[in-house]
Amino acid sequence: MGTASIAAINMISTIDNLAFAVLTAIGTATAIMVGHRIGEGEEQEAFRTSLRSLIVGAVTGLLLGGIALLGADHILALFKVSPTVLHYAETTLLVFGACLWLRGTNSILVVGVLRAGGDTHFCLILDGFIIWLVGVPATLIGAFVFHLPIYWVYLLAMTDEVTKCIVGMPRVISRRWIHNLAQTVSVESLPEVDGHLFI
Repeated sequence: MGTASIAAINMISTIDNLAFAVLTAIGTATAIMVGHRIGEGEEQEAFRTSLRSLIVGAVTGLLLGGIALLGADHILALFKVSPTVLHYAETTLLVFGACLWLRGTNSILVVGVLRAGGDTHFCLILDGFIIWLVGVPATLIGAFVFHLPIYWVYLLAMTDEVTKCIVGMPRVISRRWIHNLAQTVSVESLPEVDGHLFI
């Protein structure tokens, strides 16, 4: 799409990485708490923890997105680029800030909730298939068929995040993602190798 678009995306990626460090930390903490609750057999509490964490992720995403939007001028002033690149970056940053809450929610949904619950097959659908069936085609069409500016293409790339949320949230509410992976294995069922229990 050209060097101006690449430069703008690189600028936004720097801000994206900083914001996502916080959201990744929330997702990892959620995975530990939810996994612990499921392992203890407290499935109802695991479900409550997952909902609370999703709310925390969405609110954190809103706050970080708001900071990015309010501080856009100061943030982008750190970069010495052409007016065209600056315009692309400013507009793309608006899309980034507006969508960060959704991306944060999805990150916690997949990493902190579904994976912690052992629902790996559904995670494969959300993380592996949706991006190729929704996000990539929408981005390609926007960029190379309609020749849209980078900020519109960036917005089209967020269609997979919308789809993930629409598909993933009912799964969380259904509680079918909760699988206790810490089932106690009786000593009698453990195989023996050379007279020793194989653990």
